[in-house]
Amino acid sequence: MKTFRTSNCFLVSAVLALGAALHVQATTINWGTYFSVSSYLYDSSGAAITDDFVFELGSFGTSFTPTVSNIGQWQSNWKVFDRASAPLGNGFDSATGTVAASAVLETDFTTDNTSLSQLNTFAEGEHAYIWVYKDSFGNVSPSPSFAPGFQWALVTNNAGDGTAADDWLFPQPSGHVASTLEWRIEDATFSPFGGLNDSQYAGDFSSTPGAFVLQTHTAPVPEPSSALLLACTGLGILLRRRSRR
Repeated sequence: MKTFRTSNCFLVSAVLALGAALHVQATTINWGTYFSVSSYLYDSSGAAITDDFVFELGSFGTSFTPTVSNIGQWQSNWKVFDRASAPLGNGFDSATGTVAASAVLETDFTTDNTSLSQLNTFAEGEHAYIWVYKDSFGNVSPSPSFAPGFQWALVTNNAGDGTAADDWLFPQPSGHVASTLEWRIEDATFSPFGGLNDSQYAGDFSSTPGAFVLQTHTAPVPEPSSALLLACTGLGILLRRRSRR
């Protein structure tokens, strides 16, 4: 009888565990642009964005908000959830200005895109952004760069439009009601840097397209921080002392 009770408890535990596993639900995030017949993606000169541009969906975490004043810290805080690049098979078709990408937020809060770091997690409520930049390295190891003449645009959908329900916030994948989210550049409402939906924000540009969904802008390379300048000064003094010996 004791054996039966033990087995019965084990069966109940197994059923509960199975129920919990079925309740856990990953979330698919489709992102990019709506399908288009002509390009509405431009660089700062007003030319259509070409194959050497990369699109990334990601987050800066919960404690960092990107602004023009802290633009030098964007890269160190950025976590990539998914990436799209040319050719079309990689998610970006420059001929039509279409970006069509998709990734799954796994139940452990990581991306299912295994080409990206699995150490990055995306907690519930983290704000998502789409970062578009010109890749100087031919998409081999793409990364935003402060090289002279760099081209960037950063966009998101936040509560600034008065509708918090459609904000781009990473969900809780466990038991999330909707299994699919749609985040499109055309639906973005805010750009800390660049041009978005016929409006130009921070950054430099030399041309204004008649109509555009997104326009990358350029900006001066950030000045070295005071700490870095002090470190360089100290290193110079040390080297001079050694040369005198």
